[in-house]
Amino acid sequence: MTSPPAILIVEDDPGVRRIIQRSLQKAGWATLAAAGGNEGLAMATKYDGSIPLAILDIVMPHVGGLDLANQLAVDLPATKVLYISGVDSIAMDSIRRRAPDNLLKKPFSVKELLQSIRKILEQ
Repeated sequence: MTSPPAILIVEDDPGVRRIIQRSLQKAGWATLAAAGGNEGLAMATKYDGSIPLAILDIVMPHVGGLDLANQLAVDLPATKVLYISGVDSIAMDSIRRRAPDNLLKKPFSVKELLQSIRKILEQ
């Protein structure tokens, strides 16, 4: 039996990661939560269910959200990405121009998070 669809959360701040994870679980989602890109990629590739969405912090030590998203596009091409970040950067500007629905600036509310997820999954 395969596992239920899950949302991958990769966020290096444990408090933010916990809030996102709890919010998604309350909304009925199974979740996979990782503190960094390498751990997130390992979880995602080992998971035996589908991962319709990955929520990735853009700025993390070692492997950032953009690099992880590129690898997920190769390993799990059906997985969509929601980028989150509290730091304005060239990467954020680029995502904002090309895919504004796929970017959420910290701090955000649970309502904003769930609205973004719904919008991305409906695309």
